[in-house]
Amino acid sequence: MEEHFGKTGGVVITFLYFFAICPLLWIYGVTITNTFMTFWENQLQMPALNRGWWRCSCCC
Repeated sequence: MEEHFGKTGGVVITFLYFFAICPLLWIYGVTITNTFMTFWENQLQMPALNRGWWRCSCCC
């Protein structure tokens, strides 16, 4: 990036890219979590999971 846009332009484009992609990944993560938890409760007829526990187990 620095070769084409200079140091400042490279930093600006990097931040813009980060702020464009990061929210999409957050939405994707929330959607996957909601889908799994709905499947767990409705299809498997299991008691509801603690959302915090589920989030921690996915990260580890």
